[in-house]
Amino acid sequence: MKTTFTVCHNEHISSRPFEEVVNTFESAVGSVEESGFPALLASSKSAEQFEGRVRSREGTSGFMRFLTVDHGPWLARIGLNAKARMYTIGNPFTPPAQKPNKESFRFIRPEIFNRR
Repeated sequence: MKTTFTVCHNEHISSRPFEEVVNTFESAVGSVEESGFPALLASSKSAEQFEGRVRSREGTSGFMRFLTVDHGPWLARIGLNAKARMYTIGNPFTPPAQKPNKESFRFIRPEIFNRR
């Protein structure tokens, strides 16, 4: 099966230091990276308990990180002096009143890049 969809790419330029942007972003989104999404599922006895455990990891933005990739080390290895991080964020329970389907799973891949 092949699905085509349109993506809107937004670029936001900041005069703030890279670390400050990263810290602000990471504090606004929660994370399931440390505990692991599969572990949350395995330790839950019901759908309600699972949803509660996942929602407890939401950040103030309503999103959570599922994956963080720091591109800085490999960029340095190939001689580029840059800092870059890519995140997979989302919330499987958005919107909250809707049963999960392909439209209710909202995942975003923001990237933070700074060419030093």
